[in-house]
Amino acid sequence: MLERLLELGLVAAGGRQRTDSTRVIAAVRDPEDQSAILAQVRADQNSQDWKAKYAVRAGIEGTVHQAVASAGCRRSRYKSLPKTRLAHIFVAAAINFIRLDAWWSERPLAPTGTSHLARLQLAA
Repeated sequence: MLERLLELGLVAAGGRQRTDSTRVIAAVRDPEDQSAILAQVRADQNSQDWKAKYAVRAGIEGTVHQAVASAGCRRSRYKSLPKTRLAHIFVAAAINFIRLDAWWSERPLAPTGTSHLARLQLAA
């Protein structure tokens, strides 16, 4: 699989290119190759190594989402770098306080979502 992607020039030899990206899958024109790549990526996602890497990424994305949702950190309201840095420090401290409060009061930060399919199964 990786050899085929190397031949097509979609990944570099010995590099740490992501072969699960949409760009790589979309660049492969042959539908049989696309299905093989998708099958390989889905098989890789069941490995413990992939799950450990994704857990780190999910934690980081959760923190970024919490900063954006609770403090509006998508854009800085200041033009100078020192003021922006100070604002980021205050937001980080606020997020820590929010998480400490949730931990001490033993309530989850966010409810677990239910997919549309699961909701349909529950309704039936």
